[in-house]
Parts: sequence; C-alpha cells; structure tokens
Amino acid sequence: VNNLYVYPDALDLKTRGGKQRNIGVKVLLRDSDADVPASDSDALAAVYPKDAGLPFSAAAVTQISWDSKQPGFADEIKLKIPTKLTTRHHLLFCFVHVNSKKSKKGDTEVEIPMGYAVLPLYKTGRMLPNGLHSLPVLDTLSPSYLSEDRPSAFLEAAKPLFRVRVRVVSSLYPQDQIVNNLFRGANLTEEQLPENDLNGVLRALELLSAELAVQYLPVLFKSLLRVIVSRPGTPGVEALKQWFLLLPRIQ
Repeated sequence: VNNLYVYPDALDLKTRGGKQRNIGVKVLLRDSDADVPASDSDALAAVYPKDAGLPFSAAAVTQISWDSKQPGFADEIKLKIPTKLTTRHHLLFCFVHVNSKKSKKGDTEVEIPMGYAVLPLYKTGRMLPNGLHSLPVLDTLSPSYLSEDRPSAFLEAAKPLFRVRVRVVSSLYPQDQIVNNLFRGANLTEEQLPENDLNGVLRALELLSAELAVQYLPVLFKSLLRVIVSRPGTPGVEALKQWFLLLPRIQ
C-alpha cells in the first residue's frame, strides 16, 4: 500500500481582483518545478480513476464552488505515491475560475488561473505528516517555485490562504518516527550512519506498539534483514535480536 489521500478544505481569495468567483482546485503531483506554466502533461499520472478499469490520470479537479471567493471543498482525491521519493516531489494546487461561455458550437468551459499553492511530499528524510496544512498562495508560477521565499510573490504577503488535509496510507513511507528511522537507517552506509547511531535506531524498536509492529511488519523484517546482511558486527547482532523480540509481539 502506498497511497496519499488529499482533501482540499478552504480557500480565501477575497482580496483577489476581478470578477472571477466560480472556483475549483486542480491537483497535480509533480517531480520538478522547472516547467512553467504547469500543465497536465508535466505531472505524474498518479491520480486514481473514479471508475475501475480506467487509467491513472495526471490531474484531479474538485467540484466547482460557484459565486464565492472564499470557497469550501468536500472532495477526496486519491493518489499513488511514487516508490522513490525525492525532495522535488510535491503537490501543486492550481486555483482556477471556470467560466462557461456560450458560443455557436455550444457551451465551452474556460479555466482562468487565480493562484497556486505548493506542498512538498518529502523533506528531511520523511514523508509529509498527516493532518491539516495551511499554505500561502502564489500569484504566478516561475521556474524554481519550490524555493520561492519572497513575500511579494505571494498573495497578502504569504498569509496562509489555502487549507488542505492529507492522509498517508503507506508501508513504504510510515508516519511513525521509529519505523521511519529504521527504514532510512537500513539503507544507509556506515559513513552515512555510524554504528552507534544505527544501534540506537534498532533498540528504539522495543518502544514500538504491537499495533504498529503488525501494520509495518513487512517493512520491519525487510529492513532488519538488510542490516543483518549489510552491517555485520554489533548492528547485525542487534538487528537479529530485534527480529526475535518482534515475533512474540505480533502473535
């Protein structure tokens, strides 16, 4: 299991000029901030289809909130998390006004950009935490927007105008710090993580609840086996000890 659930909550664009008031949120998962303006073709095909049998898509759009610059949303968007995350992976939220125009050929919908928000998925070696995130809204996108920190680039001097809730359900990127430390530590060399530090990571497993031990059992055993094989000596012995200590807690 390696999924991310995204719940756009609320947006405040009351100070935004113009008459655009029919607002929706387009959600993209990207692994680069080099290509702007953002398009569906630049995003990863990570959005689960609403109907079984259909292919994954690169974007999801919430229901449109009509005639309000302070819309609320009640959508659930399910995405597949990439197996190998980097600090470049992020969610890009595009706020658009949908204008329905009548023409001789019929009704057509035109999307007018109104701002953007960015939520990195992976920072300091850990997946973003579950819960509510409050984000500032960029006026426009420019290359390298992930590192944008100028208040003038954001609406209302970078006030958190957009709220979104996320829920990670993943055996590869656990929310628990003990499990996450083991998962990372097992993949590091001795130069990257000295023996004493790795031993501390391994001993911390004794504090892990039985419920989490069962939930992350495949990841725990795989990580412990990696340490046993790749780090002989004290870490390997400690990993083998923790292996046997886990067994009675999952029965």
